[in-house]
Amino acid sequence: MAAGLPLSPRGLGDSGSEGHSSLSSHNFTRLPSPTPENKDLFFVTRSSGVQPSPARSSSYSEANEPDLQMANGGKSLSMGPSPVSPNALDRTAAWLLTMNAQLLEDEGLGPDPPPRDRLRPKEELSQAEKDLAVLQDKLRISTKKLEEYETLFKCQEETTQKLVLEYQARLEEGEERLRRQQEDKDIQMKGIISRLMSVEEELKKDHAEMQAAVDSKQKIIDAQEKRIASLDAANARLMSALTQLKESMH
Repeated sequence: MAAGLPLSPRGLGDSGSEGHSSLSSHNFTRLPSPTPENKDLFFVTRSSGVQPSPARSSSYSEANEPDLQMANGGKSLSMGPSPVSPNALDRTAAWLLTMNAQLLEDEGLGPDPPPRDRLRPKEELSQAEKDLAVLQDKLRISTKKLEEYETLFKCQEETTQKLVLEYQARLEEGEERLRRQQEDKDIQMKGIISRLMSVEEELKKDHAEMQAAVDSKQKIIDAQEKRIASLDAANARLMSALTQLKESMH
């Protein structure tokens, strides 16, 4: 039986064996949308082995048992014709329509969805794509800024490292220069102190020599004073002798 071929309950009643063989194929095609005009029609669906839900099949499970056996276990049916009641076929067609509508509703393809509801997923998808594009642009800009900041930070870090190394080299050079200057000053101070000590020694020596010379001259002066005194005494005696000689001659 071709997929999508409509059958009526009366046709099923006239050719029961053909209806049984068609239902036993287990391949059902969904109805586009169940309407009051085609509620008595049913199509063969794609899903094989459609099972009715317990809630919907419990009310007519006993009355529809031959039809369910025909839909679920076609291999158990005989190839010969069997009598089928029109009421059972009507119930089977209604059940198939109900199952088809339920499957369409479960997949979001219910009967005659409003155009706004059909366009809403596309609008939401377009808005989501726009939001995703905006977020991707923001992420790209943030990543670019982050890379720029990382590059800038790396350059600043390298510059800072160079400055630190340069300042450290200058500091070490300054410390070395100060150390050399301190050593030079120490050497100069030691030289000055040694020279002062040598000058002091020389001064002491010169003072001793001058004192010795003064002492010797003082001794000479004392000796001369004594000689002068003795000469004065001798001169006085000579003068008195001359005076006496003059007096004696007169």
